[in-house]
Amino acid sequence: VTLSDGVTRLRGVVEHSDAISDIAVVRVNHHAALPAAELGSSSDLRPGEFVVALGAPLGLTNSVSFGIVSAIERTRSELGLHHPLGA
Repeated sequence: VTLSDGVTRLRGVVEHSDAISDIAVVRVNHHAALPAAELGSSSDLRPGEFVVALGAPLGLTNSVSFGIVSAIERTRSELGLHHPLGA
């Protein structure tokens, strides 16, 4: 794992991953404290709340997206997604 400074490299272990969503949880050990974001639970989201997504989807490093929750528990068809993921 290379940190955002582009220099610091840490050995990581993939704990969980999902290839379709292009997301993984990677555990690293470091001798010093690393900055961390407090994560919330999607089950606690309410319309009107501000949200932020950080990551590197599809190799796009240091990606940040933000917005306001407009609705919860939408179905795939409401979003125009009629085919199963990966099809």
